[in-house]
Amino acid sequence: MAMHQSYLVRKKRSAILANIDSLVRRLTQPNVKKGGHANLTEKEMLEVTAQVADTFLDETSCIDLDMHAPLCIVGDIYGQYGDLITIFEHFGYPPNQRYLFLGNYCDRGRQSVELICLLFSFKLKFPEHIFMLRGNHECEFVTCHYGFLRECTQRYSQKLWRAVMNAFNCLPAAAIIEDCIFCVHSGMIPCVEYSAITDKERLRLYIADRIRRPVSLTRSDLLVQLTWSEPVADTMTWRPNPVGLGRCFGENVVKQFCERLGFSLIVRSNELLERGYEFSADGQLLTVFTASHFTGGFRNLGAFIYLESDSASRTIKGQIKLLKPSPKLTKELTPYSTYVILDSAGTEKTPRSSWLCQSGLPDVFRTNRITGNLKANLAKT
Repeated sequence: MAMHQSYLVRKKRSAILANIDSLVRRLTQPNVKKGGHANLTEKEMLEVTAQVADTFLDETSCIDLDMHAPLCIVGDIYGQYGDLITIFEHFGYPPNQRYLFLGNYCDRGRQSVELICLLFSFKLKFPEHIFMLRGNHECEFVTCHYGFLRECTQRYSQKLWRAVMNAFNCLPAAAIIEDCIFCVHSGMIPCVEYSAITDKERLRLYIADRIRRPVSLTRSDLLVQLTWSEPVADTMTWRPNPVGLGRCFGENVVKQFCERLGFSLIVRSNELLERGYEFSADGQLLTVFTASHFTGGFRNLGAFIYLESDSASRTIKGQIKLLKPSPKLTKELTPYSTYVILDSAGTEKTPRSSWLCQSGLPDVFRTNRITGNLKANLAKT
């Protein structure tokens, strides 16, 4: 009986995977790229969503990524499908390019359903080429108030929203790239300096122990900290967060975390930035926000990170790429206009757009800041 059930499960999964190509074709039709709704049935999306939840659970809560191939890191995208398509068409759709998403996939934008369905479809078919972390909008309460529930019920039913929330409850919380870059949606882990977390392996175990998936976001204190806590300039350590969830932390927290655990860089999102990105804490904290011209009401650029390795020098080179809607930014501009992708070095008088970090060396590294282009040149201590 058990063998028969297992066979049926595999057969159903195979049928869903066979339909992925059709889903992707419909999701990348010209009218959909320009802001139209894709021709998707609720049944198809429910099937994909149920299957992708298991795929997320096959990963650890803190995933490890190597640099055998280039990697794009994408920040908050908020249902702005045009930004996602622009990135895919410029750098390649999975599996031709690897991607790490830092969360906040839905709400506010007009095509959250399409964006989530495309990412889930690629995750099912190419699980080693697309990785998704959880943001603070992957939450029942938040999506009830900022648009995704309304989009689901207006176009389909509350059943789809519920299924997507169940999948979100299975998302990993953090990622470590080549043992030197820590990636998370927003915040830090409080009181690391007073805990037994003294190396990366203990960090991985701590995250796995404190985030038992599937889990609602607000039922895990650590998950709340990682998705809601944020850096501020007016404190060096920790203070309460005015929004009521997570905590605010200063640059000393970042520096102590990196020094204690041997990270050269922390990458996060969850902050609207005019230029799309910002370095802080002496270059050890990088914030990226990918949704350009956010909601049509802000004149911000979108930013994402392109990483590639140099095996000869055992370094990882990172570049900031900018999404700039064209023509001239106006409030009336839709998110589905033509985009231009720029290197940030071409848009600033004092470029701070690239860095180098050593990979494949033992544990602890030192960050040296080089003037001109920002390069965190990491040397063995």
